[in-house]
Amino acid sequence: MRKTWMAVLTGTLLMLGGCGGGTTYTQNTGSHYVYDFAVNTEGWQGGFSDYAPGQEAAMQLRYGFTRLPAPLDESDGAVVLSGINISDDLFMYMKNKITGLDANTTYNLNFSVQFASNAPAGSLAGEGVYLKVGASNIEPQSVPDASGRYTMNIDKGNQAAGGQHMRVIGNVSNDSNSTDYRLKRLSTGTPFKLRTDENGSLWVIVGTDSAYDGQTTIFYNQVDIEMAKTSE
Repeated sequence: MRKTWMAVLTGTLLMLGGCGGGTTYTQNTGSHYVYDFAVNTEGWQGGFSDYAPGQEAAMQLRYGFTRLPAPLDESDGAVVLSGINISDDLFMYMKNKITGLDANTTYNLNFSVQFASNAPAGSLAGEGVYLKVGASNIEPQSVPDASGRYTMNIDKGNQAAGGQHMRVIGNVSNDSNSTDYRLKRLSTGTPFKLRTDENGSLWVIVGTDSAYDGQTTIFYNQVDIEMAKTSE
């Protein structure tokens, strides 16, 4: 991952991952992280939740670095998350730890996520799969509950509803009548607020929560996170 530092004068299953990072712009009130996945996953790790043990093979779960699919620019890198929602509630996510922030400090986080989808407008495959973003002081993980079913250890909400640690910012429809892959960008309307831990770190997470009983394959092309210190 390339890393660029810019001074600002105005003051203001599956745990797979790569190494590297995105472009980081720093300023005295916070930081701007841009992950464009040009050559690898840039430190992001993938996972899956909301399903029963033994369903993994039938769900065809997939996470990793790849290239954008045709007819998009196939030389452009991306992170793919894919699975068949036989559990009727599949959550597919990727997470990353951000360090080097001020300890025990509250930040406003604004997310902007660009991804490729082939799910047309008006379809359950598009409008029944919800894109969520969020942050947590603990590492987001898929863990078995009392019945053995895999669930998240953070509050992501369920399907169209957000939770304490994640917010719905839209759906994965490609906003067209086409089943070709098209790029789409979704952003937070208002900042997500979180306090860092005693080490000045936090976890960020991006994922899809599905009410669509079929296969979803999403190619994440860019994750852009702006962070600014704020009062409680």
